Amino acid sequence: MRTLPLVQITWLDSCAQADWLHDAEADMTVAEITSVGWLLQDTPQQITIAQSVDWEGKTGERLTVPRGVVTRVRRIT
Repeated sequence: MRTLPLVQITWLDSCAQADWLHDAEADMTVAEITSVGWLLQDTPQQITIAQSVDWEGKTGERLTVPRGVVTRVRRIT
C-alpha cells in the first residue's frame, strides 16, 4: 500500500437560503468546513484528499477544493 500524508483542511463554502425573508432577517455567512483525508494533490489551484485507501492503494470518496477557499492545511501525525 502506498504511503500518503493524512491532513485536515479547513475551507470556506457557499451558503444558500431558500426562505422568503426581509433583508434584516437574512443572516447569511459562508460556512467554515473541516475535512480530513489522505492528501492526493496540492497545487496552487486546488487541493484533493481521499477519505479512504484500500489494500491495493486505490482511493475513494475524493474531495477537491479550490485553493482560494482553503484557510488552513494541517498534517495529522
